[in-house]
Parts: sequence; C-alpha cells; structure tokens
Amino acid sequence: MNLESSSVQQHQQANVLYDVIETHAEVIDYNNAGFVFTDATHAFGQRQQYRTSSTYTGPGDIFESRSGILNINWQYSDALVIRSITGGRNFKYGNFQDLDASVYAYFEQWFYQKDEEYSQEFRILGESARLAWAAGLYFDAYRTDQRAVRWQYEELFSRPRNEVTFTKRRDSAVYAEGTYAISDQLALTLGLRYSIEDFANANYLSAEARPAPGMITKNIERGTLVQANNADFKSTTPRASLSYKWNENIMTYLTYSEGFNGGGVNGTPIGGEFLTYTSELLAQYEFGLRADIFDDRVRFNAAYFNGSWDNIQVAEVLTPAILTTRNAGEAEVEGLEVDLLWAVNNRLALNFSAGWLNTGFTDVGDTTTITVGSSFSLAPELSYSVGVSYDWPITSSGSTVTFRTDYGWLDDHYTINDIRLQKLQESYGLLSGKVSYRPGNSFWDVSLFGTNLTDEWYQVSGFSATLSGIDQGIVARPREFGITVGITF
Repeated sequence: MNLESSSVQQHQQANVLYDVIETHAEVIDYNNAGFVFTDATHAFGQRQQYRTSSTYTGPGDIFESRSGILNINWQYSDALVIRSITGGRNFKYGNFQDLDASVYAYFEQWFYQKDEEYSQEFRILGESARLAWAAGLYFDAYRTDQRAVRWQYEELFSRPRNEVTFTKRRDSAVYAEGTYAISDQLALTLGLRYSIEDFANANYLSAEARPAPGMITKNIERGTLVQANNADFKSTTPRASLSYKWNENIMTYLTYSEGFNGGGVNGTPIGGEFLTYTSELLAQYEFGLRADIFDDRVRFNAAYFNGSWDNIQVAEVLTPAILTTRNAGEAEVEGLEVDLLWAVNNRLALNFSAGWLNTGFTDVGDTTTITVGSSFSLAPELSYSVGVSYDWPITSSGSTVTFRTDYGWLDDHYTINDIRLQKLQESYGLLSGKVSYRPGNSFWDVSLFGTNLTDEWYQVSGFSATLSGIDQGIVARPREFGITVGITF
C-alpha cells in the first residue's frame, strides 16, 4: 500500500510579453486613454530580457494532493497469479496567468479546480512452457469542478468570464494479451482491448461574484445552469507483434497496434452550446532492433514507425482566450529513433540518441484554423542528444567523483496548431553538467550541477494571443547552478 500527500504553492508563471500589437483596436484605445502600452514600455521578451511589469504578487500555482494505491497479489499456483490494483486520489489545483505581463488588467485569468478519481483493476497472469498471458478488467471514475475567472480590458471596459464547470468521466475496459513461443527464436504476441468511455459536462454561472482583478478565489459554488451535455464512446483495439531472436544478443520485431483516445465534451460552451468531439484512433506499424554487442559493452536500439490517425483531436480558439477541442480529420506520422550506450571501460560511458519525425494533416475535418499538409505542434523534425559520464575513484575505500555532461538539440517547431496563433520556436541546444561526490560505503552524496550552461533563450509553452492584441509566452530558465544532497535509506 502506498499513501501520498503533498501541498505546493509556487510563484506565478514567467509569462513574458514578446510583442504589443500596437495596431490592435484595444491597444489603440488603451494608449488613447493614457494607459501607455507599447513595445518600448512592455515587450521585454522582444529584447530577450527576463523581466515583466506585472504587479501581481500572489501565488501562481497552488497544488494540494492526497493519493493512495493498494496492490494485492495472490499466487494461486506456480503458473497463475491474481492481482488487484486499487487507486484513489483527490487534489486541488489553482493557476493564475498574467498573460499581458503588464501593470494593467489587460488579459489575466484564474483557474481553480477540485478533482476526485477512483480506479480498480483486476488482472490474471498465467504462463506455461510456451505461453505467457494476461487478462483483466479495468474501471476508472473521475470528476472535476472548475472555476474560471477572466479579467480583460478592465481599465476601459470588461470582457468578463466567471463560471463553474462540472465534468464527469467513466472509463471501463476488458483486455487480454498472450505471447506464444513458436520456437526458441520466434515468438508471436496477440492482444485485444475493448474500451467504453462516458462523459458528462455542465456549465453554470458562478454563485460568487467575479472578484477584483488579481484577486484569486477557491469558491466553486454553482449558480444558474447554462448548458449541459453528455457523450459516450466505444472502441476495440488490437495489437500483434512478431519477434525473432537472431542470437542471445540481437532481437528484431515487427508490431501492429491501434490506440484509442476517447472523445468528450468541451468544458466551456461556445455560443451557448457544449461542443462534443469524437474519439481518435491511431493505427501504427513499428519495426525495431534491440542489440547488446561487443561483450555487452554496446547497447544499440533502433525503431522505425509509420502510423495514421483518424479523427485526431486538436485545440483551436473559437472564442478569445478559450481553447476548444475539435476533430481534425486525418493525419499521418512517420519516424525513426536510435539509441546508443557505450561502456568504453569501467569508468567511461558514452550515450547518444537521435530522432527523425515527419507529421502532417491529410484532412482538417471540423477545424477551420488548420491547413492540410501542416505539421503537428511541438513536434520538431530532428532531435538528438549526447552525453559523457566518467567515474574517478579517489580513495581505496571506494569514494568516487563522477563527472557528467549532456547536450540536447531540438529542431524548429511550432507551439500550437492554430495557424492564427502559431509561434515558431527556432532550433536550440541545451548543455548541462554535474559533478558528484559519494564517500565509500556511505548513505549520502553531494552534487554540484549547472543547467542551460550556454544561456539559451527559448520558449517552453504559450501561444501568440494576437487576436487579443499581445504576443506572449513562458520562457525557459536562464543559466543556473545549484547543489543537491542525496540520502539513501
């Protein structure tokens, strides 16, 4: 049994303003009214400065969580195990966003939610001389109540948001999978999963009046019902894999699998209606190699995959500041991944990984802000990483100093699919390093580390809110150094 409880309160997100759209109607109105709002006064991100003019001083993220997991295993016989996995959690989460990053309440939001979830799985595992199999039942129930508050253009007029949304989801599935050894070298795996998902949404006006700009609230009391909707989805997804061991150290495999992601109901009404979206299905082939060679000093893994999506789910902005999930028809994905780990000797180790990814929409379905042929957001075409680790024994008692450095690189990529809000994050690389000391036969260690050692400026999330007059995002942390102490017990 595992029980966990945590409570975290963090500073506000590092929203940085990249551009004030000075030709936007509301920006013009602000400046005409004497509220100076220009690139020169506020767009610090344009000059790559870790700075804003926001006056908000409250918590940016609030997270309180309690969870528990109960595992019960029953060894019914040497060949049969029955397992029960019971889980439950509840958490409270709040997030404040000062998207305009200015002294004004030009565009600020507060979201607070309470979530409860319970899951139960029963699993049976069996094996014989040539067959290993598993079968099970799964159930999950989840509900959330969310309060959404928005302050926008408050100094001139208000485009308010003050609502409570209730969402309930129930998932259930039955599944089975087995691997049969056709010979000592050849094995066949077959699996099947049947899933049912039920969704229900309801949107209410908040019973509590909208607080003043920058004042957060945890009140999720419901007022007048605005709209309610529900939907359910079913899917049967198979998996088949054929693997062949060429010898004790080299194996190849070919796999076909389907993945199901249920649909749902958007939590915010658009035009007074909760828009539903259907489930998406990924059908994918994968061919891979797994090899431990040169006396197990080199591990090399490679995989090529090719897949197609039906009814892929994407988010687009149909109403300012609200992301709505829609179905974008069809898409294709193709990629290659390689990993290499080389233990040069007992002290020195090298690692390398690289990826190539090609994505594209072949049909845009219900969406209006995505084009055929455009690639996925947050999906760089090329990426790679390299690392070096060296252990230096400094005493005969076993004390060791370990040096490690890593470098990772990502190609250009967009941050969101909506073509009106896209921001191109140019390619960048990150260098990190760490020196660790561990005394011989000890239970503690100490490390000095450095991250983003070349002080790269890049964006980790966000989108261009040009429809509202600003271009903002959350920038990554600059070069940093720190010390950690670890204790093992």
